[in-house]
Amino acid sequence: MIVSREDLEASLARLRASVTDPAAGILGPTSIGWQIGADLALFLGGGRAALLQLAHPMVAHAVDQHSRTRTDVAGRFQRTFRNVFAMVFGDLDDAITAARRVHAVHTRIHGTLPERAGRWEAGTPYHANEIESLRWVHATLIDTTIRVRELIDGPLPTAIKDAHLIEQHRFGALFGLPASALAQTWREHESYVAEMIASRSLAVTPCAREMASFLIGSNGAQPVLGRIGELVSHALLPE
Repeated sequence: MIVSREDLEASLARLRASVTDPAAGILGPTSIGWQIGADLALFLGGGRAALLQLAHPMVAHAVDQHSRTRTDVAGRFQRTFRNVFAMVFGDLDDAITAARRVHAVHTRIHGTLPERAGRWEAGTPYHANEIESLRWVHATLIDTTIRVRELIDGPLPTAIKDAHLIEQHRFGALFGLPASALAQTWREHESYVAEMIASRSLAVTPCAREMASFLIGSNGAQPVLGRIGELVSHALLPE
C-alpha cells in the first residue's frame, strides 16, 4: 500500500489535533525522544541503521536508482538531516512542512527491481512511499537509537522503551504511517525486527553492498574513518 498525498494530509491532521503545544513540535523537550535522542553520540549508530535499511531491496534500489548520494554526499546528508531535525526538533509547522517536502520527493522515487532479491521477484515494483518499506526504515531508526543509548548508559526499563515507541508514532505519522501499522510495545517491536531479519523480505543485493562500501567502507573517500565505521557498525549489527 502506497501512502497518497490524501493519506498524508489525513495523518498530518490527526497529528496536529493530538499536539497540545505546537511550539514544542511533535515531541518537545520533556519527551523521552528528546531525552534519549538529542545526543551526538547516537551518530555512532548511523552505519547500523543505514545497513539495516539497505538490506531491504526496495530501499536499496530506490537509493541506487534515484539518490544523488554518490555524487553529492554532503548535500544528501544535509538535506536529510535538515528535514529530520525539523521533524523531531522543530515546531509543529516546521515538522509538517518538512513532512510534505519529503513526501513530495518520495512520490518521484519509484521503479522496479532489476533482479530477484529474497522473496521479491525481478520486476517487482517499489515506491518510496510504500508502507512496508517506510515501516522498516522507521523501525531501524528506533531500534538503533535504543541500542546505542543502552550501549552508552546501560539497559533502559521496558516501560521507557514502550513509551518511547509510542511517542515515535508521531514521527511515523509525518510519513503517513498509521499507528495501526506500527508496534505498540517494545516486545512487539523486537518481534517485528527479528521476524524481518529472519525472513526473505530482507536480502543484501549487489547495489546495497556497493552503497554500503561507499558510505562507510574502508574503500570509500576516507579509508581510516571508513574502517572505523565498519568496525562500529559490525559491533552494533544483529548477527
